[in-house]
Amino acid sequence: MKGKATLKYIGGVLVFAVGVVIFLYPVVSALINERSQTTVVNKFEEAVKEMSEQDKELSFQQAVAYNESLVAHQGILRDPFAASLEQQSTVVSFLNVGGVMGYVEIPSIGLKLPIYEGTSEPVLQSGVGWLNGSSLPVGGESTNTVLTGHRGLPTSKLFTDLDKVQIGDEFYIRTVVGILAYRVIDKKIIEPDETIALAIINGKDRATLLTCHPLSINSHRLLIIGERIPYTGQLDPQTGSGGITGITEFFENLTPVEKDFTFAIMVTIGVTCLLILLIWRPWSRKKKKKEKEDNDVKKARHLR
Repeated sequence: MKGKATLKYIGGVLVFAVGVVIFLYPVVSALINERSQTTVVNKFEEAVKEMSEQDKELSFQQAVAYNESLVAHQGILRDPFAASLEQQSTVVSFLNVGGVMGYVEIPSIGLKLPIYEGTSEPVLQSGVGWLNGSSLPVGGESTNTVLTGHRGLPTSKLFTDLDKVQIGDEFYIRTVVGILAYRVIDKKIIEPDETIALAIINGKDRATLLTCHPLSINSHRLLIIGERIPYTGQLDPQTGSGGITGITEFFENLTPVEKDFTFAIMVTIGVTCLLILLIWRPWSRKKKKKEKEDNDVKKARHLR
């Protein structure tokens, strides 16, 4: 009986451990991927600092020339989630630094992701893809840069929260030419083949963020449309806050992925403690009862 009880206990522990692994796997994977994306962004920043001003200017001029060529005869853009890998892998960018064009930052949803060329599946699993045939992200009159990303991946946040971005929010694109700031002026939900909404508008300086919609159904496309505004140091570190002074401030400084991870760890610890308590209390009572019975038996024998 004792051996069966031990096996039952071990089986329960193993089942619980498997459950914990399954529960934590998505948030741990998302955290690892976020760390990897941050590393890519940091390496890009370091590489840009090492570039000469002449190289930066050359990249800028080549990108501007490419964008100007699109104004006269921009081809029909294709839905990035339907186009084939071959169609989406043509290299035309003059902005690549170590395989990365730059990064996009959306403070309202705590997002910072590297931008890669094209929208092939390997790209969209790693970060944000620049839609081939749209304007390169250097800004300028009559441009519309289209950046696209996945939603709802179990192991990476990416554009999952893009629907939470509101009109009036700002987002930023960083390339070798500097930081471009955009204010959201519109949100649209379109059919996958309505790519005319991604076209350049004469005289406008825009950037469009694109992802699937609704979440996990993916029948339509969500567009977050931003119009260029001056960058005046909006991303500069804020001073005078006094630093982190408590739990609330600590959580406010976490990214959404870090918050999910922290919450999952807290839930896991809480459930583990609860289970230990539920198991320990009956076991403790049973142990005390057995000890009392053994003492009673000893007393009875002593009296004899």
